[in-house]
Amino acid sequence: MDTFAAEIADFVTCLETGRRPLNTEDEGIAVLGIILAAYESSRTGSAAEVLSV
Repeated sequence: MDTFAAEIADFVTCLETGRRPLNTEDEGIAVLGIILAAYESSRTGSAAEVLSV
């Protein structure tokens, strides 16, 4: 299964039906903070602070 295609298809269904996505925007922002900290840690070689809103 192509998980990216499934994710996009579910998002389109949400738009069409008004159903909320499984994950909230707050969860998406939190995950992005972790990903950015991982990239920064990889770049610098030391632990990076996880950004939060």
